[in-house]
Amino acid sequence: MQREGLLTVFAVALFVSSALAPVGTLSYLPPRTTWAESSSVQAALSNGETEQLTVTVSDDSCVADSVPDTNFNTFGSLFVGMEPYETIIGRSWLKFNLSHVPDTVRILSAEMFVQVYAEYESYGVADRPIGSYYSANDTWKESTITWNTAPTFSSSPSYVISSPPSPNMFVPFYWYSWDVTADVRTTIAGDKILTEVLKVVNESEFVSCFKYFYDRESLYFNASYLALTYTTPVASSLAVDGYSTVPHIDYIMDSAPDLSWQFSDSDSGDIQKGYDLDVYEGTSTTGIPIWQTNTTELVTIYSGAASANARPFATSGEMRYQMKIPKSMLSRTGVVDKLYIQVTDSATVVLQDLSVAMLSVSSSADLGSTFASNYEGLTPVQVLYSEEYSVTITDSWLVIDVQNTFVLSNRSNLLIELRFMDNIGDFVNTFYTTASTGASVAYTYGAGAYTSTTAGVNATRTHNIKIEFASTEVFAAGIGANSYPFNWATAKMQFKYNKSIINTEGYIDRILFGVNELDASATLYNLTMLLVETPVEGILYPTFSANYGGVTPTVVLQETEYRPTNLGQWLVFDVANSFYYSNSHDLLIEISFDSRAGDGMLARYKANGGGYRSWNMTDSHGATCSRDAATYELNLDMIHSEQQLMYGGSPLVNGTTYYFQAKVCDSTGVWSSFSSLVFRYQAIHGVPTWGNLTVTPSPVVLGQPVTVSIDVEYFLGVNNVLIEYGGSNYSMLALGVVYSHTWTPSAAGVVNFTIYMESFTRDWDTASGSFEVQQGGFDMTLLIVGGVAAAAVVVVVLLLYSRRKK
Repeated sequence: MQREGLLTVFAVALFVSSALAPVGTLSYLPPRTTWAESSSVQAALSNGETEQLTVTVSDDSCVADSVPDTNFNTFGSLFVGMEPYETIIGRSWLKFNLSHVPDTVRILSAEMFVQVYAEYESYGVADRPIGSYYSANDTWKESTITWNTAPTFSSSPSYVISSPPSPNMFVPFYWYSWDVTADVRTTIAGDKILTEVLKVVNESEFVSCFKYFYDRESLYFNASYLALTYTTPVASSLAVDGYSTVPHIDYIMDSAPDLSWQFSDSDSGDIQKGYDLDVYEGTSTTGIPIWQTNTTELVTIYSGAASANARPFATSGEMRYQMKIPKSMLSRTGVVDKLYIQVTDSATVVLQDLSVAMLSVSSSADLGSTFASNYEGLTPVQVLYSEEYSVTITDSWLVIDVQNTFVLSNRSNLLIELRFMDNIGDFVNTFYTTASTGASVAYTYGAGAYTSTTAGVNATRTHNIKIEFASTEVFAAGIGANSYPFNWATAKMQFKYNKSIINTEGYIDRILFGVNELDASATLYNLTMLLVETPVEGILYPTFSANYGGVTPTVVLQETEYRPTNLGQWLVFDVANSFYYSNSHDLLIEISFDSRAGDGMLARYKANGGGYRSWNMTDSHGATCSRDAATYELNLDMIHSEQQLMYGGSPLVNGTTYYFQAKVCDSTGVWSSFSSLVFRYQAIHGVPTWGNLTVTPSPVVLGQPVTVSIDVEYFLGVNNVLIEYGGSNYSMLALGVVYSHTWTPSAAGVVNFTIYMESFTRDWDTASGSFEVQQGGFDMTLLIVGGVAAAAVVVVVLLLYSRRKK
């Protein structure tokens, strides 16, 4: 009886929702959030801009007590509600994978967004407060969870939506959000898998109240998601050789000066992940940089397109645009940092509600007309959502700075999807070719395109594309697949990579192993990962500890339960940022786990290739191992924290003005805007001017302190003033332009001294003198030595200091 009642409620609700709006023609967009209620966000906004990272639900399902052993994963929607006298209670379970969110980011706020699909009500007022409840148990799966197998969850809600009063508390086709900030912070500090349960707060009331929400299978872009808000970084305090203001910035003396900057972020725990420095001749970015350096690598995917088309950036209104790039065009693997699309004009494009998603797919066939089918049953990674994305195009490339949450595999085909509501900036045509390259596009535009499920145009089309990578590709030439270690129930394994194939240094942030599977996932129990910069060369020893080469390993990951993220055939281990690899020796990675749950995965590898391995697949705590020469596919995501570099271009030209700009990247891969500083290389020479050389007191009596003072000036400043007597040099104390030195002579007689003065330009002048120390009762005579003798001293000092490098 209860089962029939439940099914009747579901049927009525689905009928009502179908009548209200057919799937795929929704006119409501993801919400524009301001987070005005959060004081921490308000403080962050006062210090700088904020960025939003969206995470789509990875698992969602619902349960009902009236059918406690039934799984509703194929039901078609999520539901929350109840029938009178608790005859039916429905709850929805949602899971979010936050493993790609860095530990260093302090989340300002986190909201869970869910879109109401339909509602069913009877017995009077239907709307009742719905709360979100945190569960620390993430072991459930959407394909198997039931009322009886559902884990426990918090007895108190994290957040409740209780207004406005019924009947408008929940309205179909609107988005609603629950504040889950505390839950997200707890999750990021823990296993990085978040579970939230939606349910009516008071499930014992005498009402019939069911709400229905989109699940991720029915319409991906209407699926529930998290919106995590944090601040963006700033590159500030730019300086050249330590100077940033006039007059010194106009008189830089070194033709290869030090360039410095400071990373800052309102997220006190965030870190600098990378940087981009450029130096131009002149006072702006006109022309080509004479020198640039960065921590990323820009790779051209295709550059042969010569025709131009208005899609997607020269069309008014909504746009949904998919492009597929065949794996034959992908020469590089790694963490994607930016997308470059070549356009015809220099302009400013402003895209409203821009969403960018990326996905690796196995099929090389042209894109079909159904957008969701092009995903091939997989879930795309949303790498960017921005309410208003503005980009100024330079050198004909439109650059989209995405969050570093997608790893590109060159063993699969790449799907990129762009969606935006409108381009309110300048229209720019996009270069393309219809030549047969294996690439294709599918798109639709106009009213309703943003959420359309069907493409209006399918075409063979290749755009000029570049991709900028943030990670270091150590090895990606695997020609086979091996079951060690991720297809075994227990394992202990070492991987050693020659320093020559790494060829970079820095703190290691993430370790990525290439695997065969696109969508597999596993949980590793009692996982430990060690890193060693080992002096051991060549093949490894038959005992694990001997391979450390006498170096103490660094434990970078140790979890009783760990679920590495599979990002498109790359298995990602997010490790502690405590190991600095200097590239002086080979890198040894050791991984061990006691047991595995979930999918087994085959690791990509190649015999030889510049690497070695050792293994024990029967005892994760064993001391001995087998070994051979084999190299596993590896990417390293490094932290580049340095904030000062020496200019590395051709020597600067004397009398020339230059433009220095810098930007920085935070731990999520979000870049700051460029900050800039204009400087002039002007290598001039000039000695300080001096005067008023005095000795006090007068006369000087043995046993009393004596002070020698002198006025020294130079328009760019004075670097050093030293006084020499008795065979030793002493620094003179500066007070404005007056430099002085005080000491007590130890014997009577004539004391000779020389004062050496260095200007900002590193040129020296001298002043010499002497005075007589009396036993008492005699006049003191001061002698000033100058002329030819002083000039000779200057020559000697210049010869000595010319060898100094500042």
